[in-house]
Amino acid sequence: MEDFRARIDVVDERLVGVLAERMALVREVAMYKKGHGVDVHQPDRMRQLFTRVRELGDPKGLDPDFVEQLYRDIVDEAMRIEHEVMGSGDSE
Repeated sequence: MEDFRARIDVVDERLVGVLAERMALVREVAMYKKGHGVDVHQPDRMRQLFTRVRELGDPKGLDPDFVEQLYRDIVDEAMRIEHEVMGSGDSE
């Protein structure tokens, strides 16, 4: 079990690193949006993202519903960050 746990720990470190990288990009996007008057909410983009991640996860053996829910949580955090960066204080 120790070997499995150690391997999972390594993967978890990579996942957290990739999430941190994604949220850093979200901050850059928020600054762009703020400077160009673009709204935080982009419903078409979110639909495209959820469809895409479902399609990416399925052939890798991941339940599409699980992947979509995970990304819904990621998008919620991204929107919170965008609201924070853009100074709206609205973290729907």
